[in-house]
Amino acid sequence: MFKCSNEVRGLSPVLTLRCTKKLLSELDATPIPGERVPPTALGDWYGNLVPTCRGGIMICTNERTLLTVIVPLIEGQHPLAMFPMRVYNLLLLLGIPDDRAAAPAK
Repeated sequence: MFKCSNEVRGLSPVLTLRCTKKLLSELDATPIPGERVPPTALGDWYGNLVPTCRGGIMICTNERTLLTVIVPLIEGQHPLAMFPMRVYNLLLLLGIPDDRAAAPAK
């Protein structure tokens, strides 16, 4: 597994996703070299690609809490756009107040 020291940002400027080489290739994403975003309350996320018989899934695990979010790779929907929404939904399911859960999804 290749841990990328570069960062890939989706829609949310407050989420840092560190990707394996496999995931970067699948997302056709370009890492942001040398740029470091300020740390957030949850810290960085680490993403990997898991191939399945129906496509693939992006598994992202938080470095501090070990919360794991699964994003299916669905044609027509970019997983980096879906990732912040899935983090938000997971935080709500865990009972985090809406105003605190919304911060990573902005």
